[in-house]
Amino acid sequence: MNKVATYQYITKDGQVVGHVDRLEAFDRSATKRTKRTIPYFKDGGQAGISNDLPASHYLYGMDAVVDWSRPIYIVEGEKCAYALQTLGFQTVTFLGGCGRMRQIDWSPLEGAQKVIILPDHDKSGREYAYRAYRELQQLDSQPDYKLGRIS
Repeated sequence: MNKVATYQYITKDGQVVGHVDRLEAFDRSATKRTKRTIPYFKDGGQAGISNDLPASHYLYGMDAVVDWSRPIYIVEGEKCAYALQTLGFQTVTFLGGCGRMRQIDWSPLEGAQKVIILPDHDKSGREYAYRAYRELQQLDSQPDYKLGRIS
């Protein structure tokens, strides 16, 4: 597998807390790409996620959120978030996929006026979207939430 991207996780205040490497390979017999993501969130830059990683460090893209009056998009995966960021959208995602959603601290999004959740078009995407929606409703700022869909 070849490394095709590195996504740095940077907190709202600009601190780099780790990164994720995306590896891809093309399987000619299966005529499809396979992917693997490797998180580096342990002391000394070691692969893996530290057991004591603060929950607020699970959000990718907080450095792209600069204007709280503009919509903030929540998507699945760093690749998708980065693609939307390059188009000028304030986009975040979370570390570890849907299975780690319970560990996420959404409070760094406190102050957002509009949040748009764009899940993947599958069962886990729907579950993630509704869980994120319920969690975001607990924020004090009570932004306007929209649930979208990427087909």
